[in-house]
Amino acid sequence: MSSLSKIEINLNNLNNNVKNLRSLLKPNTKFMSVVKSNAYGHGIIECAKASIEAGSDWLGVISLNEAILIREKLKIRDIPILVLGYVEPEDFQIAAENNISVAIVNWEQIEKLKVKMIDDCLLHSNFQFYTVTFTFYFLTFI
Repeated sequence: MSSLSKIEINLNNLNNNVKNLRSLLKPNTKFMSVVKSNAYGHGIIECAKASIEAGSDWLGVISLNEAILIREKLKIRDIPILVLGYVEPEDFQIAAENNISVAIVNWEQIEKLKVKMIDDCLLHSNFQFYTVTFTFYFLTFI
């Protein structure tokens, strides 16, 4: 049985959308393009590349595997990538080695970090989204 559904993404339109959204922000505001889950089925590599070319400062992905895939395929290390999904504390070292930030989604991760602290990591919190401030924690390895 074939599907009658079809979704296509126009990368030029994606590029324009990122530029238009950035134009609404204050100049020093960082912009993240979320390309998680294979860019919602549209192709993570193509969408990540188009987003970076349009001026995204960060990329958001669902897993460490997606982050590493972007690093390997696009050969970029200077664009920050944040894994929004759960990452096992045992994999924090892999994230650090690949310049990938990870979300802290539960206390288990923090407890395991206390036991095996990785040198040179920053814990970020408190993001402002429009006028609402969220407390969200993630690690950046430096």
